Amino acid sequence: MPITQNEAEQIANQIAPIVDQHNFRGMNALLRQLRPAMRIKKKPSNWADIINLKDFMMPIHNHFNGATYSQVDQFLMMFGKQYVKRI
Repeated sequence: MPITQNEAEQIANQIAPIVDQHNFRGMNALLRQLRPAMRIKKKPSNWADIINLKDFMMPIHNHFNGATYSQVDQFLMMFGKQYVKRI
């Protein structure tokens, strides 16, 4: 039985999140609140950056019952876009 597009996206998101400079920046901005001396990269540049984003997003996703992985990703993207406007 073939899987649907939605199921394919969910599987892909479990392996690695959709990474763009905005959700990556949002993650770094939130982490910097906890670690002020942390250097923030503007955009992801290697596989470790993707894994770090996934490792950051999973506990958030698991904490908010009912929130989809896509909603967490969208929040980080919007937060990252607004964050860049403030700096």
